[in-house]
Amino acid sequence: MKLSIFLAVFFCAWPALAQQTQGAATEEANQEFFNPFTLASGILERNFVNVFAFANGAYDTNAQVFSNSQHVGGWGYGVGGGIEASHVWKTAQLGISYNGAYQNYSTPTFVGGTTQNLVFGYTKRFARRWTLALTEGAGSFLYGQIYYSFEPVNTTPVVTNPFSPETRYSSTSFSLSYQQTRRLSYVLSGFYSLYRYTGPGGIGASDPGGSFSVQYQLKPRTTLGATYSYTNFIFQRHAGYDHLNGFFGTLSHQFHGRWSGSLSGGVVRSSASGTIAVPVTILTGQQQAIAGYAIGSYHNLQWVPSFNAALSHTHRHSQISVNAGYGVSSGNGIYLATKDAYLGGYYSYTTRASVFSAAGYYSHLSSIANAIGSNFTSTTFTLAYGHNLIRYVAGNLRYDFITYSSLSPYPAQHDNHFSFGLSFSTKNIPLTLF
Repeated sequence: MKLSIFLAVFFCAWPALAQQTQGAATEEANQEFFNPFTLASGILERNFVNVFAFANGAYDTNAQVFSNSQHVGGWGYGVGGGIEASHVWKTAQLGISYNGAYQNYSTPTFVGGTTQNLVFGYTKRFARRWTLALTEGAGSFLYGQIYYSFEPVNTTPVVTNPFSPETRYSSTSFSLSYQQTRRLSYVLSGFYSLYRYTGPGGIGASDPGGSFSVQYQLKPRTTLGATYSYTNFIFQRHAGYDHLNGFFGTLSHQFHGRWSGSLSGGVVRSSASGTIAVPVTILTGQQQAIAGYAIGSYHNLQWVPSFNAALSHTHRHSQISVNAGYGVSSGNGIYLATKDAYLGGYYSYTTRASVFSAAGYYSHLSSIANAIGSNFTSTTFTLAYGHNLIRYVAGNLRYDFITYSSLSPYPAQHDNHFSFGLSFSTKNIPLTLF
């Protein structure tokens, strides 16, 4: 993530039923229900429906889309709402979250329009040995926004195109697990992601793939695994493809005090090839503009190291997660297949009366497909606070900092975003980051 660049730092797995094992770790996890779709799950019931709406004023210090225009600030507003719900049965769990918003600015250089996000998750345990898990994430968001959300496991993080006002995406995954013995289990997964950009030069991608893993429980709290995965990046406009074969080892551990951690490492064989056509404008000696395309072919075969480390803690009122890694993604429409180094995390403390959240994300892209000489880096940081004013109504404050590295001939972009407003919630809780 998974920021306007869509935040993909939260590689949360739908818990409890997906890989249920016996022993102390499961007993401790079942003492408290945790829904990864919302930061407020700790103070909500296992079965709940929360409908919310909000209206915000906003000020940005700079238009976020890449351009050579002078940096100017702008006032705007946003209105929206959504619904989040959860239900737990004896052998199944269902969670859903949807929100949509419309934003508009008084300054024409700022991006306005609608954003939407839908997240769905369902798990079902069949008999004693089989478990099926389904997740779906879909929506659209505008460039220059920071957007935090759960993202389906195994799917490719969503990254925006630097010149596209809007990014649309869909990410679907399923997993089928079989518990052969108390310690040994097998997991078969499949996933499909789709990304589209509205900018004239943005090249979308489709990412079908799957994986198979073997997991062995060394101790009641420690699990060791081995995974093979295959993903095929298919780019629009016949720009090419990238076949990825990955081999990984994994280690996860449930610590005392509701802390959990995981490590994974391995290599990815990337075979990228195709032909890319970039629209260009040529000025003749008489200053006459001639439109055309710069066409080039590429074929790159690389072995790329890949790793991920995650640490998380959940409690009734607080959640914290840190995630770092390095791997291959389908890029952002200009960079096609890319090496992606990322670091992210969030902290949230939620009560019935107030909520405080902080989050940040860093991503560094370098192309391994088409030949682009520079790298692209993005960094974001968010602070948010909400407090109930009267029953069902809360006041909310939020600050976002966004920075994008230069992309020749455009300079680096920096933006400070301030928002303030009111929200309504049928469960009488302030707005959370997700």
